Amino acid sequence: MVPAPPLVIHGQTGVGKSALALRLAHELAADLPDGQLYVCLGAAADGRKDAPGIAGGLLRSLGIAPELIPDDPAQRIGLYRSVLYERRLLVVFDGTLQERQVRELLVATPRSRIVVTARSRLLGLDGVRRLALPVLGRDESMDLLAGIIGAERLAGAPRAGLLLAEACGDLPLALTLAGRRLAARPEAFLAEAVAELLAADGLSGRLRVGDESLTERYEDAYRRLTPRARLVLRRFAVTGAGPSVDGVFRASAGALAHPPEPSQTPQEPPEQVEDVLEAVVDSGLLERTDVPGQYGLPPLVRRFTLAQAASAADAPEPAWHRPRADHPAPGAARPFPALTQETSA
Repeated sequence: MVPAPPLVIHGQTGVGKSALALRLAHELAADLPDGQLYVCLGAAADGRKDAPGIAGGLLRSLGIAPELIPDDPAQRIGLYRSVLYERRLLVVFDGTLQERQVRELLVATPRSRIVVTARSRLLGLDGVRRLALPVLGRDESMDLLAGIIGAERLAGAPRAGLLLAEACGDLPLALTLAGRRLAARPEAFLAEAVAELLAADGLSGRLRVGDESLTERYEDAYRRLTPRARLVLRRFAVTGAGPSVDGVFRASAGALAHPPEPSQTPQEPPEQVEDVLEAVVDSGLLERTDVPGQYGLPPLVRRFTLAQAASAADAPEPAWHRPRADHPAPGAARPFPALTQETSA
C-alpha cells in the first residue's frame, strides 16, 4: 500500500471545515476499523497543547496502559507513530492554530489517515496535501436552506432565500444559523422573516443559535491579528473597495511603509504588504481570488469589521499612520476615515 500524506483542509471562518472532516470520517469508517480519534486544537485549546501531550492522550484513548506510555517526549511520539503504522486509524486534528501543535504528529502511513482542519494553510508543514474549501455555490446554498426550513416553504418564497444566501455570502455556517432561526418560526411568512433578519444590516449580529455564534468566531480570528493587520482589514471595510495589493491596500496602508517622524519613537520595521494580506487570509477573514493581487472580503466579515471600525473611529490617529507631507500615500486621491492602531491582543 502507498502511504497517504496527511490532508490539511483550510478555508475562511464558517466555511464548513470541521463538517467536511466529520463527513470524511463517516465515509472512511469501514476502511479504518481500528478507531477514529478526534483532537480539538481550536480557540478553547488556545495553542497550549503540545505534541507529546497530545500523543499521550491519543495513546490512552487507544487503550494503551499509562505505564506503557514513555515519559520521554520523543519516545512517546515514536510510539504514537508506530501505532499508526500498525493499525488502521483515522486521526482528526480540528481547528489547528499553529504548525507546532501537529508537526510531530503528522506522518504518511499505508494504513492510517490523518486529517487536519485550520483557517490557515499551515504553510510551515511539509509532506501534506492541502484542500482549500470554498463557500457554497448558490444552488448549494438553496439546497442547504431547503433542508433546514423545508423545501415547500422555500419554494413559496424563493427570492427571499436568494437574498439571504447573498447576504450570507453563501457561507455554510451563516446559512445554517439563519436557517435555524427561520425554522424556529414556522408560522411566519418567509419573506417577512428574512426581511427582519436583513433589516438595518443586522444579520451578522443575529447569527447566533444556542451557544453557536458566527460573530464570536470572527472576534476570535480578529483578536489574533496584529494591530496593523486589523487596521488594514478595517480600511478595506470602510472604503467598500475590493482588497488588492496594488489598489486600495497601498493607498490605505502606504503610511505603514513610511519611516517614523523625527519626533516620534522609532516603530517596529514595517510589515510587507503581502505578508499582512496573507496573515489576514490565514485568519479566515479574507479570501484569495483567481486574480493575482486581488482578494475578496466576505459580506459578513465586512459588516463585522465595520463595527470594529466604528468603535475605533473616535480614538486619535497615531503619527505613524498619518502620511507625511513629503511622502504622500501612493494613490491617495481620496481621504480615508481616521482609524487608529490598536494595542496587541
